[in-house]
Amino acid sequence: MDKKQKLNSNRNRNGTLSPLLGMLIKDFSLNDLLSKQEQSLRPYNPRSDSSQAMNYISQFLPVRMLRIVLHGILIKTGIWKRLIYSNLKLDWFYEFKEYWEKELGGRPLAPNDFWFLYGVTRLAQAEARYLEEKDEQDPNQFLGSWRQTAISLRLIFHNTLKLALHPLVAYRFVKYIPKGARVCEYGCGIAPITNSLIKYYPHLKLKFTCADIPHLLFHYMRWRFRSYDFVECLPINDPLDENPLGDRKYDVIFVMAVFEHLPKPLAIAKHLHNALVEGGILIFDYIKSEAKGLDSYAGLKERLEVLKFIQKHFEILEGEIYLDGRNVGVVICRKTR
Repeated sequence: MDKKQKLNSNRNRNGTLSPLLGMLIKDFSLNDLLSKQEQSLRPYNPRSDSSQAMNYISQFLPVRMLRIVLHGILIKTGIWKRLIYSNLKLDWFYEFKEYWEKELGGRPLAPNDFWFLYGVTRLAQAEARYLEEKDEQDPNQFLGSWRQTAISLRLIFHNTLKLALHPLVAYRFVKYIPKGARVCEYGCGIAPITNSLIKYYPHLKLKFTCADIPHLLFHYMRWRFRSYDFVECLPINDPLDENPLGDRKYDVIFVMAVFEHLPKPLAIAKHLHNALVEGGILIFDYIKSEAKGLDSYAGLKERLEVLKFIQKHFEILEGEIYLDGRNVGVVICRKTR
């Protein structure tokens, strides 16, 4: 029996913690966490923008450019990574520590504890139950697969470290984002693109929508952006919804590491096309999955149709769309019709 077919223990099927994880963090209800958080959310202000995140020093262009260049050099040379792994750069950790202890009620966390838990959650993920094809079109089953405790904790540790290692992830895309643009990060997780744009390019005066299903990564993302009223955190409560963004319009939409997970990827591709203004920019990737783990069967079956639709309705600016089954890396394209 492979991992996809393997069921959790009764404790994990009921959404509670395994004995090992239970020693590290108290059991929690994701629904309760999300409901409590919604009551204290700062309302989205469509008149606000990312310039609100600028401090006095970052108002000066030379200071912003120096910071980007310095961080870029550290990342390119591998020094940044060494600083993270040697616990010499810990600003990212202290943010996570606050969330872990105050929001999730976890045990007091030291840097070495993070690395230990990173490994523990990786092992715990093996106990998770993944969707069968027949369950994929059931919204409760789909949400349930992403909201299992083992998967939730694994994803949050993995993505926190990934963001810490790659803070300048938006650098290559900035030239395609006009000043004052409305930006959507669809299937955002902890919203690495939005985070990068706010941290390094607040002067662009951007407005954001971060949309995802309501799981633990979404809760963490809302907590991280709790003081920003220019970020709209949009829950996709029904993963089968073919119009999750409603009538919102955007200048730029990011869909990174998302299509392979969707239960209706073609419908969402068409919806995102409609949500873009004329000449709007779509930035996406699409791996060739085997529909295992959290990758959906529909994401594999509709893959070719999605790629052909994008080819027909967009002009490719960077990257390449392959129709022969190869992985499609990052593609930047402009809506033409």
